[in-house]
Amino acid sequence: MKKVNVTAVVLAAGVSSRMGELKPLMTLGGTTIIEHVIRMFRAAGVEEIRVVIGFRAAEVSAVLKPLNVRPVLNESYSEGMFSSIKVGLRSLKPNCDAFFILPTDVPLVRPGTASALLANFRPRHILYPVFRKRRGHPPLISTVFMRDILDYRGQGGLRSLLEQNESSAIDVNVADEGILFDMDTKQDYRHILLKYQKKQIPTREECMALMKEIFLVEKEVIDHCQAVAEVAVALGKALKKVGNDLDLDLIAAAGLLHDLARKQSDHARRAERILCQLGYPDVAGIVGAHMDISLGDRKSISEREVVFLADKLVQGSRMVDLELRFKTKMKRYASDPDIFSIINSRLQRALMVKHQLEQLTGKSIESMI
Repeated sequence: MKKVNVTAVVLAAGVSSRMGELKPLMTLGGTTIIEHVIRMFRAAGVEEIRVVIGFRAAEVSAVLKPLNVRPVLNESYSEGMFSSIKVGLRSLKPNCDAFFILPTDVPLVRPGTASALLANFRPRHILYPVFRKRRGHPPLISTVFMRDILDYRGQGGLRSLLEQNESSAIDVNVADEGILFDMDTKQDYRHILLKYQKKQIPTREECMALMKEIFLVEKEVIDHCQAVAEVAVALGKALKKVGNDLDLDLIAAAGLLHDLARKQSDHARRAERILCQLGYPDVAGIVGAHMDISLGDRKSISEREVVFLADKLVQGSRMVDLELRFKTKMKRYASDPDIFSIINSRLQRALMVKHQLEQLTGKSIESMI
């Protein structure tokens, strides 16, 4: 399949009246929102980008200049977003196959979402990112619909026109809650900032989307992962109460995703690579160590040890006695010294973590769950 010639049309022309500040120039992660959106598309391999400007055009244009992004002026920006979409489309090159449409007030879209849409592109279609059965931004639209958009004079703008072409729609499942979050008010902006601070940790719903809709993990594996996450978070809470600085969101995500690649060989390392590629390096490191872990002489317990132990305490979706579980396995492989040694080594490390955790908290494992 030939490479898709795609352009991202970013809408940044509005007045931002409800926000009280110009949204494209508000800050997110140490940069402006418009810069953040541009870098997202570039991280997904989209080099052709048009930013439609209007209100306070000179200020927005000044930010775009060092980024080598072409601004397109909408002198009729007061007529609304659809007018900016039309201006952006008129600027596309003749060989353009498809275009993204993204308002700047939807800044948390992940690069992987744009990449997933491009990977699934089909000529003469409209692709929507879908998170847990809800469509969001940005759609990827074939240029065969461009003339219809430019000529449309009906009510409802782009949304209404696209609804008339539902037969050409393709839904692409993504594990990206950010496709649903826009910002119209200061309260919305505060919510965006909080979400951004945790951008390297998938939410519970994003974890469930990864397992159920992206990687099609079997139910019994999901049930196990949910049980491990529950136990791990309980252990983490007990440790936090006695002063251990642990991230419970990180523990929960790693617990939920630790068996993401369960049916594949070397599943821990395979899941680690997948999660690194998705932009979750901290989660990936914990997942990669959930089978075997190097303890060294650490005097504290990190999220990694917590998830490692929780996985050993759960068989299927039930809590089990740690030593009984391993001794059953060791009995099964008593005639195979190599496998026996591996199982015994895991048991000894799990017991060390358990003992350390109980010493730090002054409680038994059973009383923490």
